[in-house]
Amino acid sequence: MISTLLNVAPQRASNIAREVDSAFLLITAISVAMLIGITLCMIYFVIRYSRTRNPNPSMIEGHKGLELLWTVVPTILVLGMFYYGWRGFDVMRSPPVGAMEVHVVARKWSWLFEYTAIENGKTKTVPSEVLVLPIGKPVKLLLRSEDVIHSLFIPEFRVKEDAVPGTPTWLWFIPEREGTFEIFCAEYCGLNHSRMRALVQVVSAKAFEEFTAKPVPPRLVGRTLVRSVCASCHSLDGAPSVGPTFKGLLGRKSAVKENGKPLTVEVTEDYIRESIREPNRKIVDGFPANVMQVQNLSDADVAAILEYLRTIHEAKD
Repeated sequence: MISTLLNVAPQRASNIAREVDSAFLLITAISVAMLIGITLCMIYFVIRYSRTRNPNPSMIEGHKGLELLWTVVPTILVLGMFYYGWRGFDVMRSPPVGAMEVHVVARKWSWLFEYTAIENGKTKTVPSEVLVLPIGKPVKLLLRSEDVIHSLFIPEFRVKEDAVPGTPTWLWFIPEREGTFEIFCAEYCGLNHSRMRALVQVVSAKAFEEFTAKPVPPRLVGRTLVRSVCASCHSLDGAPSVGPTFKGLLGRKSAVKENGKPLTVEVTEDYIRESIREPNRKIVDGFPANVMQVQNLSDADVAAILEYLRTIHEAKD
């Protein structure tokens, strides 16, 4: 498209991008033509009907032809722009039957992508930090938010949809270009809004089959969950953050308050499990209460997180 060639828009990488670009270019072309036409008319009128050329003003009673012209022509242009916009909108809201579904979980300040896989005849959910998609296959993203309003935006695909707490939303597209593209949050969602990014990797059908068929060890599932769910508030390297660091977490002695009473506790797996389920029960000194929300994590998710924390603790030792 002309917009891509002129580098005024990101490269097109989905079927939706064609619809958006065609409407954008049409509206831009009409707007530029109208701007040039109106500007030239104004310059002509300023010169032609200046006081020096027309010292004696005359009353203009009206001109039916001109009135029809400036009513009919803009109406046709507006209807044309509406048609192109509606055509693109209709495509955006009409996913094909059988489109591959991926659940997208938005939370401060990360994205998590959940795939449904079959292992030993049982259905399971596989989380991923990266949205991996097969080229040329319709994909439907099912969005939900765990806290505030977020908005998933992929510029190269020309798609954007809000993730609203308590309200399921969705979008769909067909990836048409292999490569890696960025995902942004396009709705201000708090302190680290600008860091709420992720990646889309569009791969061949064979590579995608290998991705979905490959078993994911609990440790890697835990790493994905920690990076997507926890790392926005808990650092892994000891750096100060919103919450206590995970560096050297297991076995650490921590000063906490429970119901306002000072205590010293040892950070065990049971303590971590309790802190995930009841984050305000024991508040670590130096950190405010009511910051961490109860996360929608299954027992298997929590077990995977503990497995990852155990792994990095053993590696440190």
